[in-house]
Amino acid sequence: MKKITVFCLMLISALAIDNPMANILKDYENKCNAGDEMACGVAGGVYDFAFEVYGVKQDYGKAMKFYKKGCDNGNYRSCNNLGSMYDNEKGVKQDYKKAFELYTKSCDVGNDGLGCRNLGFLYINGLGTEVDTTRAVIEGLSRLKKSCDTGNGDFLSCEIVGEVNLNFGNQKAAMESYQRACIAGANDQSIQSFEGGAKFWKATCAMYELLKQGSR
Repeated sequence: MKKITVFCLMLISALAIDNPMANILKDYENKCNAGDEMACGVAGGVYDFAFEVYGVKQDYGKAMKFYKKGCDNGNYRSCNNLGSMYDNEKGVKQDYKKAFELYTKSCDVGNDGLGCRNLGFLYINGLGTEVDTTRAVIEGLSRLKKSCDTGNGDFLSCEIVGEVNLNFGNQKAAMESYQRACIAGANDQSIQSFEGGAKFWKATCAMYELLKQGSR
Protein backbone atom coordinates (compact mmCIF):
# COMPACT_ATOMS: atom_id res chain seq x y z
CA MET A 1 0.00 0.00 0.00
CA LYS A 2 1.27 3.45 -0.88
CA LYS A 3 2.32 5.42 2.15
CA ILE A 4 0.80 8.88 2.58
CA THR A 5 2.67 10.92 5.16
CA VAL A 6 0.98 13.18 7.67
CA PHE A 7 2.70 16.11 5.98
CA CYS A 8 1.21 15.18 2.59
CA LEU A 9 -2.23 14.99 4.14
CA MET A 10 -1.70 18.45 5.60
CA LEU A 11 -0.74 19.81 2.19
CA ILE A 12 -3.77 18.22 0.56
CA SER A 13 -5.99 19.73 3.24
CA ALA A 14 -4.45 23.14 2.73
CA LEU A 15 -5.10 23.03 -1.01
CA ALA A 16 -8.58 21.58 -0.67
CA ILE A 17 -9.89 24.29 1.62
CA ASP A 18 -7.73 27.07 0.20
CA ASN A 19 -6.42 27.82 3.68
CA PRO A 20 -2.87 29.02 4.40
CA MET A 21 -0.62 26.32 5.82
CA ALA A 22 0.28 28.71 8.64
CA ASN A 23 -3.30 28.51 9.97
CA ILE A 24 -3.27 24.71 9.87
CA LEU A 25 0.14 24.67 11.56
CA LYS A 26 -1.20 26.91 14.32
CA ASP A 27 -3.96 24.39 14.93
CA TYR A 28 -1.38 21.61 15.34
CA GLU A 29 0.63 23.79 17.71
CA ASN A 30 -2.46 24.38 19.83
CA LYS A 31 -3.23 20.65 19.88
CA CYS A 32 0.35 19.96 20.90
CA ASN A 33 0.17 22.46 23.74
CA ALA A 34 -3.07 20.78 24.83
CA GLY A 35 -1.27 17.44 25.17
CA ASP A 36 -1.57 15.81 21.72
CA GLU A 37 1.89 14.27 21.26
CA MET A 38 1.24 13.34 17.62
CA ALA A 39 0.43 16.97 16.81
CA CYS A 40 3.75 17.96 18.40
CA GLY A 41 5.57 15.69 15.96
CA VAL A 42 3.70 17.15 13.00
CA ALA A 43 4.40 20.74 14.06
CA GLY A 44 8.05 19.92 14.61
CA GLY A 45 8.30 18.32 11.19
CA VAL A 46 6.79 21.32 9.42
CA TYR A 47 9.31 23.68 11.04
CA ASP A 48 12.14 21.19 10.45
CA PHE A 49 11.59 20.68 6.72
CA ALA A 50 9.85 23.98 5.94
CA PHE A 51 6.96 24.55 3.55
CA GLU A 52 7.92 28.13 2.69
CA VAL A 53 5.73 28.08 -0.41
CA TYR A 54 2.79 27.82 2.02
CA GLY A 55 4.08 30.61 4.24
CA VAL A 56 5.98 28.55 6.81
CA LYS A 57 9.66 29.36 7.28
CA GLN A 58 12.20 26.82 8.43
CA ASP A 59 12.89 27.22 12.12
CA TYR A 60 15.10 24.57 13.76
CA GLY A 61 14.57 26.10 17.20
CA LYS A 62 10.82 25.62 16.98
CA ALA A 63 11.27 22.19 15.41
CA MET A 64 13.37 21.09 18.39
CA LYS A 65 10.85 22.57 20.82
CA PHE A 66 7.92 20.63 19.38
CA TYR A 67 9.92 17.43 18.83
CA LYS A 68 11.02 17.53 22.48
CA LYS A 69 7.47 18.06 23.69
CA GLY A 70 6.27 15.18 21.51
CA CYS A 71 9.12 12.91 22.66
CA ASP A 72 8.55 13.72 26.33
CA ASN A 73 4.88 12.80 25.93
CA GLY A 74 5.39 9.47 24.18
CA ASN A 75 5.64 10.23 20.46
CA TYR A 76 8.75 8.16 19.76
CA ARG A 77 9.17 9.27 16.15
CA SER A 78 9.65 12.74 17.63
CA CYS A 79 12.48 11.31 19.76
CA ASN A 80 14.10 10.00 16.59
CA ASN A 81 13.65 13.29 14.77
CA LEU A 82 15.10 15.27 17.67
CA GLY A 83 18.01 12.84 17.81
CA SER A 84 18.57 13.39 14.10
CA MET A 85 18.94 17.11 14.70
CA TYR A 86 21.74 16.48 17.21
CA ASP A 87 23.23 13.81 14.96
CA ASN A 88 23.28 16.02 11.85
CA GLU A 89 23.95 19.39 13.52
CA LYS A 90 20.66 20.94 12.51
CA GLY A 91 20.23 24.12 14.54
CA VAL A 92 22.33 22.74 17.39
CA LYS A 93 25.94 21.71 18.02
CA GLN A 94 26.58 18.12 16.96
CA ASP A 95 26.21 15.84 19.96
CA TYR A 96 26.38 12.11 19.26
CA LYS A 97 25.78 11.18 22.90
CA LYS A 98 22.53 13.14 22.95
CA ALA A 99 21.54 11.65 19.59
CA PHE A 100 22.37 8.18 20.92
CA GLU A 101 20.21 8.78 24.00
CA LEU A 102 17.24 9.95 21.91
CA TYR A 103 17.55 7.17 19.33
CA THR A 104 17.71 4.65 22.18
CA LYS A 105 14.45 5.98 23.61
CA SER A 106 12.87 5.93 20.15
CA CYS A 107 14.00 2.37 19.42
CA ASP A 108 14.30 0.48 22.70
CA VAL A 109 11.30 2.10 24.40
CA GLY A 110 9.12 3.14 21.47
CA ASN A 111 9.98 0.41 18.93
CA ASP A 112 10.25 3.03 16.19
CA GLY A 113 11.83 1.51 13.09
CA LEU A 114 13.64 4.65 11.98
CA GLY A 115 14.96 5.22 15.49
CA CYS A 116 16.30 1.65 15.51
CA ARG A 117 18.04 2.17 12.17
CA ASN A 118 19.70 5.37 13.31
CA LEU A 119 20.71 3.85 16.64
CA GLY A 120 22.17 0.88 14.78
CA PHE A 121 24.30 3.16 12.62
CA LEU A 122 25.64 5.03 15.67
CA TYR A 123 26.55 1.74 17.36
CA ILE A 124 28.31 0.37 14.28
CA ASN A 125 30.25 3.59 13.75
CA GLY A 126 31.16 3.82 17.43
CA LEU A 127 29.48 7.21 17.89
CA GLY A 128 27.85 8.25 21.14
CA THR A 129 28.69 5.00 22.91
CA GLU A 130 31.68 3.75 24.88
CA VAL A 131 31.13 0.01 24.46
CA ASP A 132 33.93 -1.93 22.80
CA THR A 133 33.95 -2.35 19.03
CA THR A 134 32.78 -5.97 18.96
CA ARG A 135 29.88 -5.31 21.29
CA ALA A 136 28.99 -2.13 19.39
CA VAL A 137 28.73 -4.03 16.10
CA ILE A 138 26.59 -6.75 17.69
CA GLU A 139 24.29 -4.17 19.30
CA GLY A 140 24.14 -2.17 16.08
CA LEU A 141 23.17 -5.15 13.95
CA SER A 142 20.50 -6.17 16.46
CA ARG A 143 18.94 -2.69 16.14
CA LEU A 144 19.08 -2.85 12.35
CA LYS A 145 17.33 -6.22 12.47
CA LYS A 146 14.69 -4.75 14.77
CA SER A 147 14.24 -1.89 12.29
CA CYS A 148 13.87 -4.39 9.46
CA ASP A 149 11.33 -6.45 11.40
CA THR A 150 9.25 -3.45 12.54
CA GLY A 151 6.12 -2.65 10.56
CA ASN A 152 6.73 -2.79 6.82
CA GLY A 153 10.48 -2.80 7.40
CA ASP A 154 13.18 -0.25 6.59
CA PHE A 155 14.90 -0.71 3.24
CA LEU A 156 18.46 0.10 4.30
CA SER A 157 18.23 -1.87 7.53
CA CYS A 158 16.87 -4.95 5.77
CA GLU A 159 19.47 -4.73 3.01
CA ILE A 160 22.35 -4.57 5.48
CA VAL A 161 20.96 -7.43 7.59
CA GLY A 162 20.54 -9.47 4.42
CA GLU A 163 24.12 -8.79 3.38
CA VAL A 164 25.47 -9.75 6.80
CA ASN A 165 23.48 -12.99 6.83
CA LEU A 166 24.70 -13.82 3.35
CA ASN A 167 28.31 -13.22 4.34
CA PHE A 168 27.87 -15.62 7.25
CA GLY A 169 26.35 -18.27 4.99
CA ASN A 170 22.80 -18.04 6.32
CA GLN A 171 21.05 -17.92 2.96
CA LYS A 172 17.52 -18.46 4.30
CA ALA A 173 17.75 -15.49 6.67
CA ALA A 174 19.45 -13.44 3.96
CA MET A 175 16.66 -14.22 1.50
CA GLU A 176 14.01 -13.15 4.01
CA SER A 177 15.79 -9.87 4.73
CA TYR A 178 16.34 -9.09 1.05
CA GLN A 179 12.66 -9.81 0.42
CA ARG A 180 11.62 -7.34 3.10
CA ALA A 181 14.10 -4.81 1.71
CA CYS A 182 12.66 -5.23 -1.78
CA ILE A 183 9.10 -4.68 -0.54
CA ALA A 184 10.03 -1.73 1.71
CA GLY A 185 12.14 -0.04 -0.95
CA ALA A 186 9.35 -0.10 -3.52
CA ASN A 187 7.45 2.57 -1.55
CA ASP A 188 10.42 4.44 -0.10
CA GLN A 189 10.64 7.78 -1.90
CA SER A 190 14.00 8.56 -0.32
CA ILE A 191 15.30 5.58 -2.33
CA GLN A 192 13.16 5.79 -5.45
CA SER A 193 13.57 9.54 -5.96
CA PHE A 194 17.09 9.33 -7.38
CA GLU A 195 18.66 7.05 -9.98
CA GLY A 196 21.33 5.55 -7.72
CA GLY A 197 18.79 4.63 -5.07
CA ALA A 198 16.44 3.02 -7.58
CA LYS A 199 19.31 0.97 -9.01
CA PHE A 200 20.33 -0.11 -5.51
CA TRP A 201 16.76 -1.21 -4.81
CA LYS A 202 16.58 -3.19 -8.07
CA ALA A 203 19.87 -4.93 -7.25
CA THR A 204 18.48 -5.86 -3.82
CA CYS A 205 15.33 -7.32 -5.39
CA ALA A 206 17.48 -9.21 -7.88
CA MET A 207 19.49 -10.70 -5.01
CA TYR A 208 16.28 -11.85 -3.36
CA GLU A 209 15.13 -13.54 -6.59
CA LEU A 210 18.52 -15.21 -6.97
CA LEU A 211 18.45 -16.59 -3.44
CA LYS A 212 14.84 -17.70 -3.85
CA GLN A 213 15.73 -19.71 -6.94
CA GLY A 214 18.67 -21.28 -5.14
CA SER A 215 16.47 -22.39 -2.25
CA ARG A 216 14.21 -24.49 -4.44
